[in-house]
Amino acid sequence: MLRLLGFFDRTAAPELVMALRKAPSIAELTDHIGPQQEARFRKAVARLCQARLVEEAGEPGYLDAHPLVRVYFQEELQRERPKAWQEGNLRLYEYLKKAAPEFPETLETMEPLYAAVVHGCRAGRQQDAMDEVYRRRIQRGNAFYSSGKLGALGSNLTALAGFFARRWDQPSESLAVQWQAFALNDAAFCMRALGRLAEAAQPMQVAMKMRIALEDWAEAAVSASNLSELMLSKGEVEHAVAFGEQSVALADRSGDTFQRISMRTTLADALHQAGRWEESMEAFQQAEAMQAKLKPLYPILYSLRGHRYCDLLLSREEPEDGSALDELAGTSEEARRFRRVCKEVQKRAVQTMKWATQRRFLLDIALDYLSLGRAHLGLALTPGPDTTGERSDADFAKAAEQFDSALRSVRLAGREDDSPRGLLARATLHRLRRDRAAAAADLSQALEIAERGGMRLHVCDAHLEWARLDLQQGNAEAAREHVAAARRLVNETGYKRREREVVWLEGRLKHSGPPPS
Repeated sequence: MLRLLGFFDRTAAPELVMALRKAPSIAELTDHIGPQQEARFRKAVARLCQARLVEEAGEPGYLDAHPLVRVYFQEELQRERPKAWQEGNLRLYEYLKKAAPEFPETLETMEPLYAAVVHGCRAGRQQDAMDEVYRRRIQRGNAFYSSGKLGALGSNLTALAGFFARRWDQPSESLAVQWQAFALNDAAFCMRALGRLAEAAQPMQVAMKMRIALEDWAEAAVSASNLSELMLSKGEVEHAVAFGEQSVALADRSGDTFQRISMRTTLADALHQAGRWEESMEAFQQAEAMQAKLKPLYPILYSLRGHRYCDLLLSREEPEDGSALDELAGTSEEARRFRRVCKEVQKRAVQTMKWATQRRFLLDIALDYLSLGRAHLGLALTPGPDTTGERSDADFAKAAEQFDSALRSVRLAGREDDSPRGLLARATLHRLRRDRAAAAADLSQALEIAERGGMRLHVCDAHLEWARLDLQQGNAEAAREHVAAARRLVNETGYKRREREVVWLEGRLKHSGPPPS
């Protein structure tokens, strides 16, 4: 009955509203309405239902108010009766903690815990809500269950809002300092994953500074790594490399071997996007050697780390233009070399997919599907001397299946920031199979997501793929516009990985006639 104030219109039942507002304690707020007021109560409810401010919810006799009505009276109660507000939220917090299983397996059964965090924070119990509910039961400590296995990044961010005095740069002082830094970093991670890149930068940087001040080198390395990934997405490649180097230095200082491995792959990926191919390969190989020593049963890089390495392996052995896979002669040395890499990536992704499936991490599964799709596409385009047409068609079909599965898993993971990657890969497949409509649909969606989120590297990739599609259709004028946009982005962002592709496309366009006057 705490939300009873939200059910009343001042003009419909003013005496009842005033009586409830004047109640001296929270106990009186939850008392039943007296028999003398029953008729007036029913009349007031009928008028409010007619105005669509109140409606019956569930069983007869249960009412719910319009969300705006609830918010209005919540704010009024919080302002005018802070003790009653706090006590009511505390009661809801204690109730909701018990309403959910100890460790819910689904998002639906997790909902009471998310609501508990909100009410616990409103009741001034931020530290308890962080320790006992958000970290222990929702995230399950470092297992990060809710984000990794349920894709509940939006729900996480909603819950995290309660830990802030001001969103998203000032955590509540009720939290210990290390948990203030955690809240900042976790909120920024969720925002980046949801495509809100511009909002994520400041809390991420504040979190890293706090962790460095605490001399928590391992967690500071995580923050620096997150910043490197964010800078890449935003198209600030030099900054991404710098934060990647900082993450390695902090991880080495921590002595945490797992973080030392992980941060080297973050740096390696930034170096790859900067076009520093050999340095990137060296860093990946160093990280994999460290992992084989640390975890002999898992001797190859997996998860995001493994996907990044597969991305480098494939892109390094693609043709110099980085795009004209369909023009490869299947018997050329270049094609044979690329085919060998595709088989290696396929072998790696099959193994890491088994591990990802066992762990049930949605993004890991999505990225393994993506690596497998690219490997099958490469095999379809570079048939060996013993390859029949049926086998080539089977690889095309398998690539399509893997790309579809990758996109489904990315959506389940709630990763808006990774959606363009899958859409662009599938668009390439559609183009190579000469399905312009399907390719254009995927490219339009990828470009829309990337531009909305400020993901400038994905924007560049989309323009390059549009240019290839237009060239295939003989539309040199449209292709020229896309190549010019990609050239600007490569120059502005430092995305030198794509330099050779832009150069190749510019060369192709020179032979397509002069640009229109």
